[in-house]
Amino acid sequence: MMDHDVDSLRSLFSIVCLQEAAWVGTPLIVTANVLVHALISPLDFVSCFIIGAAFSFFTLTGALTVISLVLLQKFALNRERRYFLLPYFIVKLLRTIILASVSIYVVISPQLRRYYFYISIYGFFECAASLLSAEILYRSWQVIHRSSRRRRLCPSSRRPPSLLRPSHSIRSTQSVPS
Repeated sequence: MMDHDVDSLRSLFSIVCLQEAAWVGTPLIVTANVLVHALISPLDFVSCFIIGAAFSFFTLTGALTVISLVLLQKFALNRERRYFLLPYFIVKLLRTIILASVSIYVVISPQLRRYYFYISIYGFFECAASLLSAEILYRSWQVIHRSSRRRRLCPSSRRPPSLLRPSHSIRSTQSVPS
């Protein structure tokens, strides 16, 4: 795996992993805090259920994001199997659709807008970041496809450089006195 483009993707996905840590960790911490306060204070069952559902959503999608990034790093980048980019794309797509739907619903509803407007703004920012992730995945798909095609067309590129050129020893080119 001496492909410069794939090495660049590894560096890029290190940055993506850090970005995802922020996008996964922030809402998880906030919803955990709200859930603890909801359980301590006397709230109605519906409010506690909604807060619990939000916490469960962020926990589940966070765990799936971490698992899909591990698959992406181990198989898509290390072994150049581009189909392992799909789990991360699917998780990001589902999370983005749900967050965008909830954010739009909060912005449209006057009663919810009063209390949860800032949460909807966060949802829109995460949706924008997900679009950037989708663009990175698309380009990664192309790079891995080009790299694997290059290796298929030129199988000698898998051999070490010393085996690509015939080596002549000094003794075989010199004449031996008789």
